[in-house]
Amino acid sequence: MGRSTLSMFVGGLVVGLAIMIGFVFFFLPGIFLAVCFLFFTFAVGVEDRGIVGALKRSWGLSRGNRLKLAALVILAGVIGAISGIVGTIFDIAGSAIVGELMVNTINSLLFVLLYGIIAAAYLQVQDDGPDRVDTSGVSESLNSVGS
Repeated sequence: MGRSTLSMFVGGLVVGLAIMIGFVFFFLPGIFLAVCFLFFTFAVGVEDRGIVGALKRSWGLSRGNRLKLAALVILAGVIGAISGIVGTIFDIAGSAIVGELMVNTINSLLFVLLYGIIAAAYLQVQDDGPDRVDTSGVSESLNSVGS
């Protein structure tokens, strides 16, 4: 548990810094790096990998699916923008507390849904090689979810 927490903290700083630098150079490198490291959290939490192993695993899982995964990264940005706009509107109107309540509600609902979608994508992009996480206990296929 301690190693995973440390890996998440340090790796999160590395990933965040890489994405920020990518956005500084131009918008597309930032999105590219965000897509490449989208599964970092799952590689640490589910597969119990260290920082470097999780970065490599996330990079490998995103390979061949980066365009589709970019839609998820952009969706996360849109959700963040919407919540920021809502909060700003309420701040300007003099209702900062109502704005915070709205922002927290929007983020709670939409980001939980988004992370569920990212988790489903993580399960779908796993290859059938030796690094695949056993999901034999999952009773439904991902294609039937939401149908």
